Amino acid sequence: MISDQVLSSGTNLLLLLFVLRTSSSAEFGAFSVAVLVQGILLGGFRAVIGDTLLLRVRGNPETAHTDGNRGLTLALSVSGLFAVVMATIGVFLPGPLRGFTLAMAIAVPFVQLQDMERYLAFAIARPQVAVALDLGWLLAQLPASAAALVLTNNPVYFVLAWAAGAAFSASAGLIGMPWELVCRGIRELVREERRRWCSFLGDFALITGGAEIAFLGLSVILTLAGFGLLRFAQAVSSPVTNLLAALRILILGYFARLHYPTRTTRRMIWIGAASYAAVMMLFIGLLVTIPENVGTAVLGSLWSTARPFIVLAGIAESIRVAQFPAIDYLKAFIGGSGLVTARAIAGLITTGSVFAGGIVGGPRGALVALIFANLSALAWWLCAVQLASRKFY
Repeated sequence: MISDQVLSSGTNLLLLLFVLRTSSSAEFGAFSVAVLVQGILLGGFRAVIGDTLLLRVRGNPETAHTDGNRGLTLALSVSGLFAVVMATIGVFLPGPLRGFTLAMAIAVPFVQLQDMERYLAFAIARPQVAVALDLGWLLAQLPASAAALVLTNNPVYFVLAWAAGAAFSASAGLIGMPWELVCRGIRELVREERRRWCSFLGDFALITGGAEIAFLGLSVILTLAGFGLLRFAQAVSSPVTNLLAALRILILGYFARLHYPTRTTRRMIWIGAASYAAVMMLFIGLLVTIPENVGTAVLGSLWSTARPFIVLAGIAESIRVAQFPAIDYLKAFIGGSGLVTARAIAGLITTGSVFAGGIVGGPRGALVALIFANLSALAWWLCAVQLASRKFY
């Protein structure tokens, strides 16, 4: 699982590095808007179709192939419709937004299909297939990105190279498993799962979707250059965030083996929160001490301008990752309405604060507001753990 996460993050990191090296702050802002829209779609698909397929296939292994075919067809069909909408809107957008939106519209169906194939690989207990799919994406993206670098400095072409890697991986998944795209049975799948889909979609909106939509709203309030600085500052910590997110699986697995929490388990939450925050702060501290010429050579011309924002974004991210152990504790031992309520309150705190901070203080104001919002959310999660644990003692 961790190796798959590293490879999956590698394709995104490669795209980020190439775009950073060849784009201005306004172009990176436009790229960030397109990536944010794609990320919201991907998160929604994972929460609705991906999680549903995982549960259906694990619960009914004898129908795994039929359910997998239906799920992949549904994912490709719906993502294709979203791609058409994105392309239609993109035609009318100004400047760099047009190119990035159109390129991302091409990528969306392949990215969604490849991701659903990964979900199915885990569902049928073949994680090595998921690793192979992500490795295939990376190996196809590398030469495509190198060709784009030689032929042009237009950052839009690196999004197309990323899309080419996704298309290669998704096609290989269909051929190698083998999965099939079918029409029969789609209506039955929708009818059987629509209640669960509504629940999962609502859960996603409370956890991630609301905060991402708030950042998307900031792209309207801020200039593209300002939004580019904000997202650049957040993006540089993403490799460590992804690694810590992968390690959460080990913590959640440990919690899942316990019938009920102990006082040692509760102490682990504090130790885990401090450790996660320390790792992130250490990474950010090392990052900002890099000589300016080295940072510019690796991350492009935005480096020197964005360095103060990176510190603020790193503090905010350190506090956010410190919430992971408490969230996993509640997932394992509480669940249900208590978890949804906790997520809703934490999500509203973050969404409202970031939006208000961006309106008042631009990119810097949004990041400062995010720090205080994450502190409030962390306090809320820890209080929720204390309250939820009372029934066990």
